[in-house]
Amino acid sequence: MMKYKYLILLFFLCILSFTKGHAQNLKLENLIKLNQLNLEEFQEYMYGNQFSFLHAKTNSKTDTISFVNKKDIIAGFIVSKKTNTVFVENIKEDYFKELNSDLKYPDFILVETKIKTENILEKIYVNKKTENIIQVSVISNNKKSNQIENLYKLTVVKPTTYVYRKFLSKVKK
Repeated sequence: MMKYKYLILLFFLCILSFTKGHAQNLKLENLIKLNQLNLEEFQEYMYGNQFSFLHAKTNSKTDTISFVNKKDIIAGFIVSKKTNTVFVENIKEDYFKELNSDLKYPDFILVETKIKTENILEKIYVNKKTENIIQVSVISNNKKSNQIENLYKLTVVKPTTYVYRKFLSKVKK
């Protein structure tokens, strides 16, 4: 009987640790919704999802706030007069696979692939449902000896109607 109590306790601890680790990966749909929040709401959401304050900066055009979680994933929010931008950096391969599979839904259309700078490949998607632009940057970290490690950055922007239509016009009919 005592063995079963320990097994049940161990089972619940495993589920709890998996849930906590998994909850720190923001879903693509959450990132799109976060783009519509104000700065205070974004901050509360981050604290509620086990992110800690990392840094903030301001200039005449934008305010930026960043948070980090235990997996070293940085999530940030840039507020400007024209648009809000949500970004996630330091994304590792397993979490990116999850985000990348979400980008295969019919709402997302790949409109552009380009080499941005050395060791950065950028893909730009439009979301026809929400009219957001999603930029995915694949960053090769080949400085480690005998191994290549990719990091990923995902940026969600709600552009002006003109910019959105410009990207949408790149879609091959």
